[in-house]
Amino acid sequence: MNMSKLMQLSIGCVAVFFCCESIANDMTVSNVVARQRWPWSRLVDIDFVLDCDPGVTADIQVNAKNGTEDLVIPPEALSGDLNGVKPGACRIVLDPTKTVYADSGLLTRFSVTLTPQPVPLFMVVDITKSAGSAGQVEYVYADDERLAEDGIWYDLTNSVAHMTTNMVFRRISADTFMMGSTSSELGYSSDETQHQVTLTKDFYLSVFEVTQWQYALINGYNPSSYTNRTYYATRPAETLNYGDLRGSDLGVQWPTNTLVDSTSFFGKFQSRTGLNLDLATEAQWEYACRAGTTGALNDGTVNLADTLSDATLDTLGRYAWNGGRIDGITDPEKYCTTANGSAKVGSYRPNAWGLYDMHGNVAEWVLDWYTSSVSSDPVVDPVGPLAYINSQERVIKGGRWRNDAKDCRSSERLQASRWDRNPGSWGIRVALTLP
Repeated sequence: MNMSKLMQLSIGCVAVFFCCESIANDMTVSNVVARQRWPWSRLVDIDFVLDCDPGVTADIQVNAKNGTEDLVIPPEALSGDLNGVKPGACRIVLDPTKTVYADSGLLTRFSVTLTPQPVPLFMVVDITKSAGSAGQVEYVYADDERLAEDGIWYDLTNSVAHMTTNMVFRRISADTFMMGSTSSELGYSSDETQHQVTLTKDFYLSVFEVTQWQYALINGYNPSSYTNRTYYATRPAETLNYGDLRGSDLGVQWPTNTLVDSTSFFGKFQSRTGLNLDLATEAQWEYACRAGTTGALNDGTVNLADTLSDATLDTLGRYAWNGGRIDGITDPEKYCTTANGSAKVGSYRPNAWGLYDMHGNVAEWVLDWYTSSVSSDPVVDPVGPLAYINSQERVIKGGRWRNDAKDCRSSERLQASRWDRNPGSWGIRVALTLP
């Protein structure tokens, strides 16, 4: 029997699921009601009310049973108010066709339990372990004693292990922000038209740029230029093109689909971890970089002092005039120490959300195709142009060690062919968008 009939007979059109009200850290769910959209759809709406303090958000864990038998509901079968959920009336949507029960017999005692969970601040992935291994993924919460008062886990982020064998991610809460810049910002370009962006899904973003050690551990080789034996492990991976990262077949079809080639860096990383890791969208990247700020730099600086160099930028990231280039002009040799060229990740001050090197060091690929025509209209969850127009250029954010100050601003948009490796320059940061 197909799942359409299954859901019709087991819960009906306006049935109420059995639900135990669940409590976690003074969070509760109540008034859980399920309604199948049958006969016009197999989808099931699970409505509920989340009760918690104002300003607090929760992740919702969904557990289903048929009598006493636990049912497997994969993440891709659920959507809606699952992560970073605010208090009030909420809805989760279950798609039975994405479960293994689509062709099974009736689940006549089907029930679901919703459990609210605190939202973690960090996720730590041990990239030496295979998917599903014990201890591969650790979540760190706001009450963890290892966290400093400003929410940055110094024992974690300053450890070499978390720049090599582990990867640290910061949870970024969805919200609305102003993307781009105004013409009054020093260094402004016409492709930075300011506009309102609303992100509806929380996401994780790696605290550091991916290091050479991490890249080689996942992909099997190190393509980088700055490979001084003493320093390379904790320097950012670079000399990477878009095809290396996502592949030259499925991986270049974004945003038509979200797939990557199995032989690409992200194909191997997803296989190793079981997580849908990828590049961030341009909007996600800029939102995370700004960390609530609106000016040129993510410490709150509204305007640069000069297009070439800026004293505040000197403290936030490696660029041409604070060591990237020799005297700001000459590129260093590829075997140089970290005094020139790329710096060890995490060498400069992080932003308010604990993210390092969002300004300078290596410029970072994002998912979007590049377009110079940016509208001032508000947008929701933008993914960039649907396809490239007369080019094969993708967006690169953040600036790099060889750039002037103006090219390292939060809103700056560099562009590069997806085949361009730019020795020593193009790197990455990893994202995980939640359902």
